[in-house]
Amino acid sequence: MPGPFILDKYRALRVEEREAAEKAILWLKKKHLRIEEIVFLSERNIDREKKLINVRREGKIATIYRQISYAESQFELYLTEVFPCLKSNRFIFVRWAFTGRSPELCQHIETEAVEKIIKQKPNSLLTLAQKFGNIRIAKVNLHIRN
Repeated sequence: MPGPFILDKYRALRVEEREAAEKAILWLKKKHLRIEEIVFLSERNIDREKKLINVRREGKIATIYRQISYAESQFELYLTEVFPCLKSNRFIFVRWAFTGRSPELCQHIETEAVEKIIKQKPNSLLTLAQKFGNIRIAKVNLHIRN
């Protein structure tokens, strides 16, 4: 049975690379980035000297520029250890890694894959599910005398 389609001069991601990417994606989701912003996160959005991620959001009324510090996080671990092995010169999260010497344009990760990673996130033991119900309160007139 053939595996997934991979272009020439590219290789599939290793298990360690995929796990580090999943941890980094979950960290970015905790910082309230949208799925499209995570998918299309590129080298241009990252300031490595100041360790900042610059995100531009365009709304109906205004354009917002957010700066997120990624110092000592899962994303920094991904950028320092895993990302140089992928040899991508544009997108941070890629589908395949380039096998050549110099970095090459790699295809970005699919939106469905990011949605799947976020849905499979294990729930923390300290997080309680919120449950709501109706409570009936009866007012009773008690006349207590001393």
